[in-house]
Amino acid sequence: VLHRSEQHPRLTLLRTLRIQPPDQWLSLDPVGRRAVSRHKDGTLVLWRLDTGALERRLTVGPKRRTEAHFSPRGRYLATAGARGQVRRWDVETGRATTLATVPGGVRVVRYAPDGQLLAVADRRGVIHLLRTEGGQTERTLTYHPKPVFALAWSPDSRVLGVVHWDKSGWLYDVTSKAPPRRLPPTRDGWHALVFARDGKTLFAADWGRSITVFRARDLHVERTLVGH
Repeated sequence: VLHRSEQHPRLTLLRTLRIQPPDQWLSLDPVGRRAVSRHKDGTLVLWRLDTGALERRLTVGPKRRTEAHFSPRGRYLATAGARGQVRRWDVETGRATTLATVPGGVRVVRYAPDGQLLAVADRRGVIHLLRTEGGQTERTLTYHPKPVFALAWSPDSRVLGVVHWDKSGWLYDVTSKAPPRRLPPTRDGWHALVFARDGKTLFAADWGRSITVFRARDLHVERTLVGH
């Protein structure tokens, strides 16, 4: 785990977590208190970053792929997987609340930065926007029904960026019923999207290891960073 602060602008080693196979990935909460890894048996493992200790294991489902994402303040962990059951875990107590069940299973889950909505992409490519309190469906996005590879929210929680398995990229204004904006096609196809902290810039990585920097409001290309 690497750390950077105003006092220490260069990255320094903060903690080493001994994640051994078959733990498959590691994700940090936004406030830097915890990390989560996924074990091949379907359990999620919560780690404390201040001590590097294993805090608890969460049993989330069968021995299949499970997706997870921390809430903006790190208090909750949303999980979903092949059975389509979307749960919200209180990481302090380990208690779970079922928010919804999505037919066909789930590929990706992402909290909005304001914590009010949870974007849940099912295996058909339909994106469900769920209220984090109660689990009601606020809206479904079905404009481009292809399996979803990645999701990214703008900092103001108004725009949801979507990358599909067909390598296309789209931006949905979740406050409007207007059709989404499509990112200009690239030779290698889109891989991931990230908004800048102020929401004015969108970084789009393609499968050719290049990053295109867009002006978010109109998708004007400001520059391209060529990968190696």
